[in-house]
This record gives sequence, C-alpha cells and structure tokens, in this order.
Amino acid sequence: MAKIRIFDKEIKYKKIYRNVKYARFEFKTGNLQIILPRNTSDEINLIKKHQKWIYKKASFIERVVSDSKKMKLNLR
Repeated sequence: MAKIRIFDKEIKYKKIYRNVKYARFEFKTGNLQIILPRNTSDEINLIKKHQKWIYKKASFIERVVSDSKKMKLNLR
C-alpha cells in the first residue's frame, strides 16, 4: 500500500487495475482505493487533480470515526 501526502494528511492508497473505462476513487475501510483502467499507469497526476476532494473525504471519515467512538449505544 502506497502513501501520499495531501496538505497536512498522509493518506494510504492502493491502486487496482480493472476492465473499466474511467478511473475512480473509493474509500474502503478508511483507505483510498484508486480503480484504474488497465492501460493507465499514472495515478499521481489523477491524485493531484482531485486532491481537494480526497482531502475533504478523508477528513470527513476521520471526524466521523472519532465522533462515533465518543458515542454510547443504547441497547434495547
């Protein structure tokens, strides 16, 4: 799993090659997955192009996880 620094966050990512037409980003279990077409190898430019979106989503996930740890479940 590779890492990239976006603003003040270090984000782990995994690149996956599939038979798809367009590249896409997915967050699975807090880690970024980059789904790429088989004929593409330059994920760095794609990450830099969408770094604001990646940063916002990673920040949101971190905030939600930390908030959920503070909550208590009411068992019924």
